[in-house]
Amino acid sequence: MFCVNCGKKISKGRLCDTCLSKYHELFKFKKPVLRIKVCDCGRFFFKGWKEKSELVKTLVKLNMKLSWNAKIRKKEIISKEHGNKIFITVHAEGKVDGVNIKEKKSFQVIKINNKCDICSKISGNYYEAVIQLRDVSLSTLMDIISKDEKKFITKIKHVKNGFDIFFMKKPLAKSKSKQLKLLGLNIKASYKLVGKKKGKELYRDFYSVRRKSDGDKSRKNKNTKRE
Repeated sequence: MFCVNCGKKISKGRLCDTCLSKYHELFKFKKPVLRIKVCDCGRFFFKGWKEKSELVKTLVKLNMKLSWNAKIRKKEIISKEHGNKIFITVHAEGKVDGVNIKEKKSFQVIKINNKCDICSKISGNYYEAVIQLRDVSLSTLMDIISKDEKKFITKIKHVKNGFDIFFMKKPLAKSKSKQLKLLGLNIKASYKLVGKKKGKELYRDFYSVRRKSDGDKSRKNKNTKRE
């Protein structure tokens, strides 16, 4: 059996190891240049808006294609940003038909400025729920909101005897109201019809948060005694 390219005698396959490593590759990039929407906050759009930390790995996965019968055992990704461009290089080691191969390939990403869904809603003062703190410090609520959750707060408004905190998502406001209740605060929920979308009624949720009065405590004690 001989190599179909150079004629060298081989024991299996169609190419010798030298020709195989020369003419076969572990992988390639489908496109030398990718264009992707990126928000000023760092989030990018690919099948929905995703966090910045996922950007480089997602782009490599999207653009990288393994050659037939190739197996990669080691891969290193290096990225550098310059202006509106990201330069991504992949160092890979693996085998093609049992032959060890090392490769290094690069591609370029052009960032297109575009507001993500969160930033668009924040700039438009969009909100689905409001927690209304009355005679309760703002820090009481903010201390139970994580850094990632804070980005879903559209605005904080100072009002008489407290603050109104506007939330982009209902479930988050509901969850925080429950946590405030566990702190011994009095929570009263209400809902307001704000319109319709595709025939479905849309409501905003409001959670009034106050400290429990002596009357609340005495009623609770009476109920406990009856039990």
